[in-house]
Amino acid sequence: MIEGMESFVGRKLTGTVLERRLPCSNGSGYYIITRPDYYSDAIHINLYVYFNEDGVITDFDGDKCYSVCRGFYSRHSNVYDREFTKRDIQFLRRFVKENTEG
Repeated sequence: MIEGMESFVGRKLTGTVLERRLPCSNGSGYYIITRPDYYSDAIHINLYVYFNEDGVITDFDGDKCYSVCRGFYSRHSNVYDREFTKRDIQFLRRFVKENTEG
């Protein structure tokens, strides 16, 4: 769970967001990936929103890293994990507010 997102668990996703859903590998629900566009090519960030069959949010997760070689798919580059910033969490909160009921 991403700290600060607890209050959004239980909200129902709406609209075209549900069309982007991907099945969870363990078979328990779905997820979508959101990516802020305000980072350079060297930062790779994925913010995941997990939800059930009815579109009700069950969890949030994510990953964020910095790649020295500016290529996430460069298997020879060093990758350094980064912490989420307030700006990242604000992006995710805004995304959820814009794509949920109520």
